[in-house]
Amino acid sequence: MNKLKVWVVGRGIPIEEYCNDVGLKWDAEDRKKLAEKTKAMGGQIIAAKGRTHYWIATCVCQLADAIINQRPTISRESSVLMGEHGCR
Repeated sequence: MNKLKVWVVGRGIPIEEYCNDVGLKWDAEDRKKLAEKTKAMGGQIIAAKGRTHYWIATCVCQLADAIINQRPTISRESSVLMGEHGCR
């Protein structure tokens, strides 16, 4: 089975291009860290909630459908802030 990694932000702009345009660092180390964190998050969610109710797979399917079928999509993504950007 082939793995597909999509690094894209809003309106289909490759994340590398976006980061270059706005002056953010995005290199192999950043991609590796994000991939590792993403892999670990499923286990963390299950440990915290005891289950996921297939939500992770549902989200991935919806995003994949939007990318493959070029559907304009707004996806709500969120995370708990622990002091980043001055928010808690």
